[in-house]
Amino acid sequence: MNIIRILFAVVALVVSTSCERDSVIDVGQEKTTPIMTAYFYRDSSLLVNIYSSVSFYSSVYYQPLTDAYISIIRNGIYEQKVAVDSGAMSVTFDNISVKADDSIRVEVASVEGQMSATTQVLQPVNFTVTASLRDSIVDCNASVVDGNVATDYFQFQVFADDSLVDCYYYDDIFEATFATSDQLLGLFTDSDFNGRLRYVRFAFNINDTKRSDGTNATIRVRLYHHTYDYYQYLSSIQGAFVNTVLPILGQSYCYTNVNGGYGIVSGMSYTEQEIDPLE
Repeated sequence: MNIIRILFAVVALVVSTSCERDSVIDVGQEKTTPIMTAYFYRDSSLLVNIYSSVSFYSSVYYQPLTDAYISIIRNGIYEQKVAVDSGAMSVTFDNISVKADDSIRVEVASVEGQMSATTQVLQPVNFTVTASLRDSIVDCNASVVDGNVATDYFQFQVFADDSLVDCYYYDDIFEATFATSDQLLGLFTDSDFNGRLRYVRFAFNINDTKRSDGTNATIRVRLYHHTYDYYQYLSSIQGAFVNTVLPILGQSYCYTNVNGGYGIVSGMSYTEQEIDPLE
């Protein structure tokens, strides 16, 4: 809608200039939307981010909610309700440790409105991986055993210490070989190997794993097990990125599972293995 208003404004300016008359353009006020994001890892505490969208013409990206309260419900039982400090846009629940198979519901009440979302923390999935070094390229061959009947959503990523490493994903099972953010790469589903063994292949440059002092970082391959909601959210971001390159595709839409607002709330788990391509 911003783009449409701007286009109309440009047309109005052209017309007014050609007719040599003054014109006043009213861009109006945009309605703000409450937003919530939260990612719950197995065996971790809860971190919930809440804020409000702002006008397109604002000098800030977000603003805090007013008189906000956050409630956490785990497996149908109210665990905790806290008042958010004035001006704060996140709350960490250190006394709540998330476990696999937990059902987590987050409820937010504020002057701007009420939001809620429910998610589940999934079980981790095991995998094996071997790595071989040729020149400066590390080839990784991983195998995933999927024992579930339902569709599962996965993501392979490589870390050097705690930093994400750029990877190239060879297998056509992966949804994207390029993206606006590396966080979107390595996504795939078990749609073509549900309940069976699947081999996948990806690679990275060993030089990208060096620390600033030139020493070798600890390299870990991580397999995430995502919820349907988080998978759809990441996939929609990738679609929005493609649409910025080819805007003729129409309006972009980012997936949300937050009722009464916008954003994403998702539980997830992962398993990881350390590799040493230099051995």
